[in-house]
Amino acid sequence: MEERFGKRLGIKKKSLWVYPSYNSFAIGFAANPPVISAIEYGETDSYGNSAPISESYFYNHLHYLKNLKEATIYHYRIIIQDEDGNAIATPDRTFTTKTFGAETKLYQTDFTHTDDKGVSGSGLWIRASGVYVLMEDIASEGLGVNVKADDVTIDLNGHTLIYDNGNNALNDTSDGDYNEHGSWGIRAGLWNFRSANIYNGVIKQGEKGSPGRAPLYLVTMANYNEYNQKNEIAGLTVDYYSD
Repeated sequence: MEERFGKRLGIKKKSLWVYPSYNSFAIGFAANPPVISAIEYGETDSYGNSAPISESYFYNHLHYLKNLKEATIYHYRIIIQDEDGNAIATPDRTFTTKTFGAETKLYQTDFTHTDDKGVSGSGLWIRASGVYVLMEDIASEGLGVNVKADDVTIDLNGHTLIYDNGNNALNDTSDGDYNEHGSWGIRAGLWNFRSANIYNGVIKQGEKGSPGRAPLYLVTMANYNEYNQKNEIAGLTVDYYSD
């Protein structure tokens, strides 16, 4: 394994990716060789907090620092350790969490909808452009989010969105990809909407385990350049188990 990945312990150059959010901070990187990792962080360079250590020795790493204050400067450093017990820490770094403005804050009570025909179901339908921010962990019986507008950003804010967590009478799989009430995680239109951006958190399939329902369903048109369709996902952990 070491011959394949190299023997010099370190974080790969240019692999560091960070995403400061409102109450959280996502950080990803690649290490060489595979390592366990942790993040120490706090409002001073004395830190005082630590993100959970990764569960095994990995090449790619993603951590979420949660329950942070908005508009606040934080210090952090990355600590990695290889299988031989060798460890190193990065120099002190800082980031500043975002300040809330016109963003839409999302809570559990927002995760119901009524469609244009008056049919109601679980999950959030987004019908207007803008930035939508999770303020707590969410569990939905069926659908998580259905994006029905251009230029939408969903910031999970370090939280977990659980979909397909119960009985969803509207999850008719005979309609295939066209069923907007289906038990998807996050579904971004078919080909008539553009620019859905999803960042910073966990999308997890719940207890129901409905087949054919993906945690992420983003459709890019074949002629996406003509329509300026630019979907982006980053800093996500996806946990699902159905076919």
